[in-house]
Amino acid sequence: MKKYKIISFFLSFVILGLYTVPVLAIAIANPVSSKYGDLAKIIGSAFDWVRVLAAIALLGYTTYGGYTKLTAGGDAEKDKQAMLIIRNGVIGFTIIMIAPIVVRTIGAILGVKNILG
Repeated sequence: MKKYKIISFFLSFVILGLYTVPVLAIAIANPVSSKYGDLAKIIGSAFDWVRVLAAIALLGYTTYGGYTKLTAGGDAEKDKQAMLIIRNGVIGFTIIMIAPIVVRTIGAILGVKNILG
């Protein structure tokens, strides 16, 4: 039995060795656009997407806060909670919108060029 395993191993090795096909590698162009050439451009592009998502989140927060305020029914605690939701949404949106300005200002002070692309 052991003899058949050894023979079958060598036969499969010979067969696979005879029927191998050389693989020809081709050059692939850079799949990343030149728009994203360096880290600063990638971060700048990410900031653009974050701003859009922040605007959508602000819309969601103000809608939820407004709905909570409308359904408070005179309850002072729910009214206070609704105003807190709206205020937190506006504060978060403001921080996200001001962050790139702060980063660019600090970069200009330190002499870093194209800090956000």
